[in-house]
Order: sequence, then C-alpha cells, then structure tokens
Amino acid sequence: MMRHLPTVALALIVSGNVSRADIEFTTRFPVNEIDASPGAANTAKSFAAAARMAHVGFTGTPPPDEATIIVQCAVQTGTSSWPGSCDPTGMVKALDAVGGSWVNDDVVSADSSLSVNAQVSHLTSALHTPNVVPLFGHADHWAVNYAIFEDSLTGDITEFDFFDGGPAGERDGSRTGYFNGPQFTDPTTWKSVFFKVITTVPVTDRFYNHYLNLWEPPPGFPDPRVAYTYRASPGVLGANVKPTAALARDSALRALDAAGFARHPGEWAMLSASTPTLAQEVRGVYPDGRDWDYFVVPFVNRANLVVGLVQLEHDTLRFQMATVLDNPVPLFKLSSSDALQAAQRALRAGESIGPGVLTWDPAAGSAEASSPMLPYYEFPVYRAGQPIGSQIVHSEDGRVRALTAAQMSRRLQP
Repeated sequence: MMRHLPTVALALIVSGNVSRADIEFTTRFPVNEIDASPGAANTAKSFAAAARMAHVGFTGTPPPDEATIIVQCAVQTGTSSWPGSCDPTGMVKALDAVGGSWVNDDVVSADSSLSVNAQVSHLTSALHTPNVVPLFGHADHWAVNYAIFEDSLTGDITEFDFFDGGPAGERDGSRTGYFNGPQFTDPTTWKSVFFKVITTVPVTDRFYNHYLNLWEPPPGFPDPRVAYTYRASPGVLGANVKPTAALARDSALRALDAAGFARHPGEWAMLSASTPTLAQEVRGVYPDGRDWDYFVVPFVNRANLVVGLVQLEHDTLRFQMATVLDNPVPLFKLSSSDALQAAQRALRAGESIGPGVLTWDPAAGSAEASSPMLPYYEFPVYRAGQPIGSQIVHSEDGRVRALTAAQMSRRLQP
C-alpha cells in the first residue's frame, strides 16, 4: 500500500506544463490503514478503526484493540441509539482512558465551513493531529483524515486524504461501501460528498444533523481554528468542447497532472504507467439531492487488471477523487444495451421499462450504491402507465435487483 509522508514536507512538483509548490500537512507519526473486523454494518467497528488509526497518528504508539475500545465506548455512552451504543462522547472517554486527551467538535451549522476549517487547522497547526469524521452522514461509517495539501504560493487548500475505517468489500447499514486504501479528494468533493452531518440516528438524538469531528489536542492546548480558502482542481476541458467518455479517458492523466497528483509519487507512478480505459458517464446524486454528473475512468495494467480509479467532474473534466487499489481486480464494464436486456428479462407480467441511467445515489435503497466510483444502471419500471419502482443492474457483474418507488435513485423519481 502506498504511504503518505510521515512528516510535514514541501514537494516541488513540475510535470508537463504545470508547475506548483504544495505543502503536505500530515500527522506526527505515519498512519497505515487499519480496517475494522468483518461485520461492521450497524456497529461501532468502523468508528473504532478510525479512532485507532488516529491514536497511532498522534501518539506513535500501538492502538488499543478493537474490542476494548468498543466495549469501553458503550460503557461510557450508556443507553444510546448509536450503533453499538457507542456515540462520540463515549468514544472520547474511551480513548482518554487509554492515555489520550480527545475532544469532539460538535457543530450545528447551515454548512460545513466551520467544521472543515477546524479540520485543516488541526493538521496545519503545531498539533498535526488527525481528524476522525463520519462519512456520508452515516453513524456506522467513519474515516481518519490524515493529510491535507496547501498551495504554498496562495495558501489555498487543494486536497484531503483519508483512510476509511470499514472493512474492504463490506457496506455500512445504509448500503454504502467502505473504501479500501488511501483516498484522495479535492476540497469540493470532500465537503459535498464525504463530510456530512449525521443523519442515520433518530432525530431526537443530540448529535442528529450535527457536524462531528474527533481530534486530540494536548490538555490545555488552545483551539487553533482559523478560516481557510479552498480551491477546486482546475478543469482541463477546452471552451465549447463537448465532454465525452472518450475525451474523459484521454484527459484523465492530464486532469491528475493539473491537480498536482504527482505530489503522490507512488500513486502517480502506478497510474501513469497504466492505461486509462473508456470512461463511465454517470448521472449521479450528491448526498444533499443535487444532480451530480461525473466520469469514472478505470486504469488497467498490462494484465488488464484495474489498478486505480479516477473520478472527473462532467462539465470540466477536473479531478474530483482517485484511489489506487492495494490489489488489482479484473476489469468488467457492462454496456448500457446489455444492462437494458438484463433489466427487461427481470420484468414481471404487465410491467414495462423506461429509459435508464448509469447512476449513483447514496440515499437510494439500492444494495449496489456502494461507492460513487462504482456506479450502477437503473431503469424505471411501469405498470399500467404508472411508475412502480426500478430495476438495478450492477455495472460490474450484471446482477439485477428490483426496487420500490420509494427506493429509487432520485435521478429517476418524478
């Protein structure tokens, strides 16, 4: 697995026609990925794994074991609707019991700016403390933000890096997949997709609809929170040029280059030595319900195995997110016509099918909505001219699943 730099480092990167100076701010000690044990959905395992990684990043000492942290968190929390009866207050107390000085930022705000500024402050200050945060607003899906990048010339924040605490190959209780390996996102993607208010606990819970962030300052250390400016990655699509799947494929490395992705030498070498394949054009949905159109470009090695995925914004082809896989996987992309035929074969008597989309919606009821970089085909289904649901066809293996009207992607709902 590729590792980030263990200390604050200045990287002068010159690649192609792009010259930039980026400063990496990261944890005091290197953070390697710690995955929760299997069966993490609707439990505190992902939360515990993210906290354990943060403990290592701040103290440089071995983390407490998963079972101990979860049990102690439940004891400290008491009766709770949180997964495993382990809420942020209980986790702070459980970590303090093994030699920490943790606090939980609990913010009620109309947007994430205050909380995201705090995250950056924790890493860029003299603390170099990681951030333990929920992903997608799910109480059983947590990550550690271990690094951010800043443009040394402008002071703009340009990237957030994180490890997901969930076990690879599994999905949380809301059917969103846990990520494996280091994840690299631009600030806009971090704020609009991943770092969201908690919504999967009852509305009566004290943390419902709050931005949460656990971090570890020394006792008495003043909160270093200040405001920052954030810069989305630059677009690479020329004026009056229509974005296409082929153009996204051909522009993927250029988009990575323009975003300064060469600041990650190992990952950049892996992707630049691989071959981008035809992009998937996705009509997705942001967690807040807005339309989100983007491309996903798989990169394959000489054995035609996928070694990484790069996500680009649809209208600009700017970099949004990338991951380099620890273990390459076979390339399989179902065509839209094959997906339509599979969906039609699954129809019941009296049902008909409408035009579908390749989509991803974290709030839909699809078991296939595991990651925005793993989209799925969805086709509306009608009976007597009335919409009754949809047929999901997984783009990776062709599995078909029927959804009710209430479970459909928001891109298909009337």
